[in-house]
Amino acid sequence: MNNNTLAKLVVFLTCTGATLLSCGSPATLGPQSSGGSSNRGGGGNAGNGGNGVVGDGGHGGQVIVTLEPSGGSRPGAGGSAAGSTSTAPGGNCGTTTQETKRAITDVLIVLDRSSSMTWSMTEDNVTCTARDPSCSARLAAVVTGVSGVVTNSPDIYWGLELFTSPNATSCTVNSKPQVEIGPNKGDAIKTQLAALTTSSSTPTAAAINVGTAYLKTVNDGNNKVILLATDGEPNCGGGSSSTSDLPGATDAVKAAKAAGYPVYVIGIGPSVSNLNVLAQEGGTDKYYPATSTDDLNKALNAIAKVVSGTCSYKADTSPPDKNLVYVYVDKHLVEQDATNGWVFESADTTGSTIKLTGSYCDGMLSGTTTQVQIVFGCPNVIPTQVIP
Repeated sequence: MNNNTLAKLVVFLTCTGATLLSCGSPATLGPQSSGGSSNRGGGGNAGNGGNGVVGDGGHGGQVIVTLEPSGGSRPGAGGSAAGSTSTAPGGNCGTTTQETKRAITDVLIVLDRSSSMTWSMTEDNVTCTARDPSCSARLAAVVTGVSGVVTNSPDIYWGLELFTSPNATSCTVNSKPQVEIGPNKGDAIKTQLAALTTSSSTPTAAAINVGTAYLKTVNDGNNKVILLATDGEPNCGGGSSSTSDLPGATDAVKAAKAAGYPVYVIGIGPSVSNLNVLAQEGGTDKYYPATSTDDLNKALNAIAKVVSGTCSYKADTSPPDKNLVYVYVDKHLVEQDATNGWVFESADTTGSTIKLTGSYCDGMLSGTTTQVQIVFGCPNVIPTQVIP
């Protein structure tokens, strides 16, 4: 399914928890739609391109009104809309329809700038020089590859953290990244990369721990992942650049995963097989090897595709009651289930983002599933198993 594919969101608003529609008698049940009329108390017409509100002949009604993206309409008549009207006892419920896209993903690039990044992509201890135009230096390849992927993936919010931090002492990683996560950060990242120099140490554990702590402060409701690009053995164990620290780096990616931030790993150069443990403990199975510029570009684009192919869907409004949220996939009600169904996205504390799980997520990513609808329901009204 294309990332720009729109999912339809049907929102039921209660009088106690919503402000988009007025409450009281059926005569005050929300606005007329543009191009249509509202026969309040006797069924409303959803106009072309508008949001119809339908009464039920004297009582407040709960009505599903699905508008096509092109602005098509489904009129209500005599208190029904496409045969799907329920009455909420003792109160009025109106409806509004929104279109939503898949949720944005935040990606923090955690980039190694150790001195070995000047070496050849294919050989260790071989520094590329102008005398050998066939030699591809790791740092140059990273600058080109990362610049390309942040430019060509506007549906991802990118950030950049370098380790060690520029102008810092050996083994030091500052508490904030060089480019903080947000929309349209491609130019800022490319500016940082253009001025990139190398340092002596590889404090991978500190970099991941700092990245995890930073992501916890980014309260935008988006999914979040870490992309680690490195070419060597983690060091800085005990604060010394001469001490290997793969165990510390492993603990750091475990903590990132536990916080809800999977860690994707690109291993640059020929001697990085030890990085598999970081990918596995970071929840992404295995690292992406890069021993050529082409390999690196493919790895970056593959990760961008994976993280942007999310199964999360975000509403523009928060539900009045999270206990009355119902999800329909291709018109059929889906149970709230962490294994095979849907869950609230943990990164969004407002409850406005849900995530499909199991076969429902698989179907959405493969394109066999085409429609997701989210219903904010009314009290004492049992949701139907299938909607029109």
